[in-house]
Amino acid sequence: MKNKTMKMAVALLLAAMAGLASCTKLVDGNDGNDGNVTPPTNVEGSIDGLIWATSNCGATSSRPEGKYYSADEFMTACPSGWRVPTSAELRSLSAHSSGFTTYDGLKGNWLSGKKAYSSSSPAVFFPAAGYKESSGTLRLKGSMGIYWSSTKDGAYEVLYIGAESAPEVGVDQDEEASYQLRCVKK
Repeated sequence: MKNKTMKMAVALLLAAMAGLASCTKLVDGNDGNDGNVTPPTNVEGSIDGLIWATSNCGATSSRPEGKYYSADEFMTACPSGWRVPTSAELRSLSAHSSGFTTYDGLKGNWLSGKKAYSSSSPAVFFPAAGYKESSGTLRLKGSMGIYWSSTKDGAYEVLYIGAESAPEVGVDQDEEASYQLRCVKK
């Protein structure tokens, strides 16, 4: 019985560590670039005083864009010590971006916060991973991404990443849909 309890504890610890890794893996800023935008050499995740996870929550090698979270799931998805960003934090992070590009096989934007984007600015890549309708149908992958914020004023505010416009924060139009999540900490 004691051995079985120990195995279960180890399994839970490994599962928790895997969840943390899937939300915070570091990326090498020199791989996977399509040549349109020079990726930053300073991909540290720390931008404007906040540490941003450098991958979406739920990202794996077979699903690099991460998991899609419903309104009922996303507020508890970040690992211990991390949290869902506010809309003000997402707005600040998206103040400057690379423009739409491809990195490591994913389309999206490098976001650099208050500093103008350059290859020497700290930046984090947000893929345009689309969204899932309540039916589970994936829409707009590769041309748009929608990221949850913890800010709710009637409806949740979200960050929109798109091929046709600069990143912007707006009001979620479909709380039945599932979106991406990027965790943050101080």
